[in-house]
Amino acid sequence: MPNYIVTATSLNMRSTPKVTGSNRITVLPQGQEVKKIDDTNNPWWLIRTSLLGDKLEGYVNSRYLVKDSEFDEPVKSNSITAIHLTENKTSITRNRDGGRAYPLGESNRPIRTATDTKDKIEQLKEIINWINVDLSIRYFRKGSTTYCNIYAYDYCYLSGVYIPRVWWTQKSIIELSKGKEVPVLYGDTVTELNANSLHNWLADFGADFGWMRIFSVDEAQLAANNGKVVVVCAKRVTTNRPGHICAIVSETDSFNAKCKSDGSISAPLQSQAGSNNYKYKAVNQWWTSSRFQSFGIWVHE
Repeated sequence: MPNYIVTATSLNMRSTPKVTGSNRITVLPQGQEVKKIDDTNNPWWLIRTSLLGDKLEGYVNSRYLVKDSEFDEPVKSNSITAIHLTENKTSITRNRDGGRAYPLGESNRPIRTATDTKDKIEQLKEIINWINVDLSIRYFRKGSTTYCNIYAYDYCYLSGVYIPRVWWTQKSIIELSKGKEVPVLYGDTVTELNANSLHNWLADFGADFGWMRIFSVDEAQLAANNGKVVVVCAKRVTTNRPGHICAIVSETDSFNAKCKSDGSISAPLQSQAGSNNYKYKAVNQWWTSSRFQSFGIWVHE
């Protein structure tokens, strides 16, 4: 029988051909090679593989396997570059509950391509309206789990600027700094970033990818009003609690920032996923809360 490759970012191997809370043997990473033994319980296949030197046998959902001849080899790099998991996957949509480590792949997705300020603003508005954060399943809160980082990534991705959804592990960065070639493998050479991690990434790597840190909400709102991409990211004091990231966006005919009596901005116009999802809302400077140990405002052309 032919060999197969795991396409999911992570795939549960189970001792029986069904999902229970106690039958998981291990988690197979994307790119793992397996051999099909039996498919009589389709879509559950009995497979055999070797992981970290151990020979394993169990059941996986065949939906997440392709023949090795059909597997798209992971992108490789020999420098610390911008990375994404596989792009243009049409199955990665706004209304899918899953696949959040991948960029949106819908063929009709809008992108920002303009060079003129007025056209940039209009394209960013189109992106915000198309993502439709308050109604799209991809960003719905699930219990205590929120998706501010997913929305920020999607907004930036469609806007043509880079923040990572996945980023190189420390070991990979060491290898890349030596000029060695490293493949993009989820859970192995790259890992997902939450808002706390994005705060650190912006501080450490942001300038290398065109981000400039600013320190004034007035400057931030002005930059957004001129068609630039602006994000605020804050890191929690207790880092096992979620931080937060949101976009400061251009004012519209219907939505505006709030100003103090002297004309300075008290609440910039923001767009986010989180405990509450909204396209446009003038929100006070939440990032100054004592819940956060550090924050930053970053702008990108």
